[in-house]
Amino acid sequence: MGIDDTAALSDDALVKAARQGQREAFDTLVARHQATLRVQAARYLVSGDDVLDVVQDAYFSAYRHLERFETDRPFLPWLRQILRNRILNLLRDRAVERSRPLALVDDALADASQSAADADGGELEAMRDCLKGLEAKARDLLDRRHVQGLAVQEIAQAIGRSPGSVSMLLLRIRSTLSACVQRRLASREVL
Repeated sequence: MGIDDTAALSDDALVKAARQGQREAFDTLVARHQATLRVQAARYLVSGDDVLDVVQDAYFSAYRHLERFETDRPFLPWLRQILRNRILNLLRDRAVERSRPLALVDDALADASQSAADADGGELEAMRDCLKGLEAKARDLLDRRHVQGLAVQEIAQAIGRSPGSVSMLLLRIRSTLSACVQRRLASREVL
């Protein structure tokens, strides 16, 4: 059976054929659902390489565990759940790897109180100064995400942009803040 022969089959039939060792059947499942999974992953990940990696990882996992799939259920939701797990794993791993300056951004944004004592060597004070120097639109995005706790998708809908572009904007703002804090702290050390 070639790929052309499998294209007309249902997901259930393709899963059964793949379980019997027909690689083309699984290839057809990949081709059929790849765009959907990429869109789902792009909602949460900024890097195109990360999107491709988690989608590929989800397919490998699905293939390895195809025998566990319950054929009385739809295939795509099962595959999407595998992808969700891969995305969460990647985001969890990345959170551990985050640099100190970016962590300071989150700390300062979460700190609504301006009166907190700066027992951290001036990092929070530098962050507050850098936040004041941002454009109003950038501060609004940070407020929506970190103070109001809105999801990227909610922010995107509210401002009429794609979730990917909102994620990119937030990443750029955090990087700008991180660089600003580093410059301010370095200038204090020189004095």
